[in-house]
Amino acid sequence: MSATQTHAAQPLQQSGSESTKTRILRTLGRLSAGTSRPLAGRRFFGLWAIVSHVGRRSGTAYVTPVVALHRPGTFLIPLPFGSSTQWPRNVLAAGGAQIRWKGRDHMTVDPEIVDWTTARPLVGGLLQAIIPVVGIKNFLRLREG
Repeated sequence: MSATQTHAAQPLQQSGSESTKTRILRTLGRLSAGTSRPLAGRRFFGLWAIVSHVGRRSGTAYVTPVVALHRPGTFLIPLPFGSSTQWPRNVLAAGGAQIRWKGRDHMTVDPEIVDWTTARPLVGGLLQAIIPVVGIKNFLRLREG
């Protein structure tokens, strides 16, 4: 096992009564994992990025492929499984993370969880219609720094 581990977002607790939207998102995440991991963070593929972070308790280094929206000075990452997943909690505890996006590393600071009302102005085009339909309510916003 290497010093850096790759993992998909896992919720802190599994609920026996997941919504249909959550089940669909989990299935899509599993199906796209084979595609997203090799493409995440690559120069010519701006949809997926890699977040490098360290476990709050374990100190283990992780890299997590995520969907990332970049606006000048800001990254916005949808949290389809909510803010209780481990990787955003690690980023919040550390006060930032390194994001590899479009082949470049970006140091980020001031992470905060924001809701759709706050995130919406940073989301453009088709995603403004898709996000409410799939039920994403939380986002991690990070400032480049």
